[in-house]
Amino acid sequence: MTDLVRGKRVLELGCGTGVVGITLACLGADVTLTDIADIVSHTKSNIQCNQQLIQSGQGKAAEAALYWNSPSSSQSVLAKQYDLLVGADLIYAAKDISPLTHTLQQLWQHSSDCPLTIAHKVRSLPVTNQFLAQLRQVGCSLHEAETDGVVCIYNSEIVTQQPPVNSVMLIPKGKS
Repeated sequence: MTDLVRGKRVLELGCGTGVVGITLACLGADVTLTDIADIVSHTKSNIQCNQQLIQSGQGKAAEAALYWNSPSSSQSVLAKQYDLLVGADLIYAAKDISPLTHTLQQLWQHSSDCPLTIAHKVRSLPVTNQFLAQLRQVGCSLHEAETDGVVCIYNSEIVTQQPPVNSVMLIPKGKS
C-alpha cells in the first residue's frame, strides 16, 4: 500500500476526524484533508497530534475547508492537481449527492486523470441508488468487484473524460 500512495498528492473529501487522510500521510502521501470549517478545526488538531507519525512516514497533511454546496468558495483547493481523490462515508442523505457530484466534476477539470476511491455505508438503498446513478451521469460506471456479504467493492469504468472510480460499499447484512 505504501508504494501506491508515497509521494502522491491526495485530496480527502469529507474527512471528518481525518483518519483516512492521516493514515495516507503516514504512508508517505501529501494529503489535503477537507470538510466544512467547523469540522476542519478538529481535523487540524488530529493532524497536529499525529505529526510525528506523519513525518516519520515522510508524508504531509494539511486541512482546508471545502463546501460542496458552494465549491466556488474553495477555489484554492479545487484548482490544485491531485493524483488521488478519496472519501469515506460521504453520503448521508439525498441532498448530499448533487453537491458532491458537482464538486467531483470541478476537481476533475484540473485533475482529469485522477482516480477516486470511496467507501460508502448504505443507510438507504434509494439514496445509494440515486448516488450511483448520478455518478453514472457524469461518466462513472460502477461494477461490483468483490463482496463478503457486508462490504461490496466496486470498480468503475469511465465512459466520458472522468477518471476511474473505486468504491467500497458497506452494506448491512441481509440488505444485499
